Amino acid sequence: MKRYSWLIFVLLLSGQLFSQSSSQPNILFIFADDLGYMDCGFTGSKTFETPNLDVLAKKGMVFRNAYAGAGNCAPSRGCLMSGQYTPRHGIYAVGSTTRGPQEKMKVTPVRNTMSLAPSFVTMAEALQKQGYRTGLFGKWHLGYSADTQPEAQGFEVYFDSRKNNPNKKRNEPEDPKGIFSLTKAACDFMLNSKEKPFFAYLAHHAIHSTLEAKPATIERFKKKGLDPRTALYAACVYDFDASIGLIMDFLERFGFRQKHFGRFYER
Repeated sequence: MKRYSWLIFVLLLSGQLFSQSSSQPNILFIFADDLGYMDCGFTGSKTFETPNLDVLAKKGMVFRNAYAGAGNCAPSRGCLMSGQYTPRHGIYAVGSTTRGPQEKMKVTPVRNTMSLAPSFVTMAEALQKQGYRTGLFGKWHLGYSADTQPEAQGFEVYFDSRKNNPNKKRNEPEDPKGIFSLTKAACDFMLNSKEKPFFAYLAHHAIHSTLEAKPATIERFKKKGLDPRTALYAACVYDFDASIGLIMDFLERFGFRQKHFGRFYER
């Protein structure tokens, strides 16, 4: 059975172009959804290619024994954003906890909620109180009503090119999974945040299914002899990694100095 993880890496940044005190570094938080734990070059893959992540791993810290607050998407994000375990915020599952043959369930499923209640203080709200400009680019998955949307939970800016039906495959060959439009939006946000320190949360839809990738990237891996399904997965990973390269080029071009890299692999 394949193990999946949420790949997280955090960059604390400073730069002469930006007017904030050294005690309040800029924060760039990048999140990959459901990337296989062993599917990066620096974690041991001989099939998939992640040259930019491999460089970051050499420059930073890799935590190989970190664990998610929950075993799937929404609950884990609830823990991440609130700093609270699942029994406190009440998000136990994606959708319903009663999925499957209920007559075979030996215990009554715990009651589930699909939204992070406004009463919880999010990471973004805590940073806003410290003078940060906050932006989310990509997947929220913690509520759909007006009072549980990102804008009501501490994010000044919210952009998601895949907001409607994010897992539905689309014919966007140059922007698979919204990888590159989300990356551009995050870079624009950082560039326009000159008066305050910023917290940029880039929450990619990749590598979560349904898989998508640039046609040229898929062909790259087919030429390596991979079957079509594996080539598509490899291409999606590679395109995600390419977006990391774009971000690193952006940071260098606009005068950021990288003070610290942190990588967390949550199983």
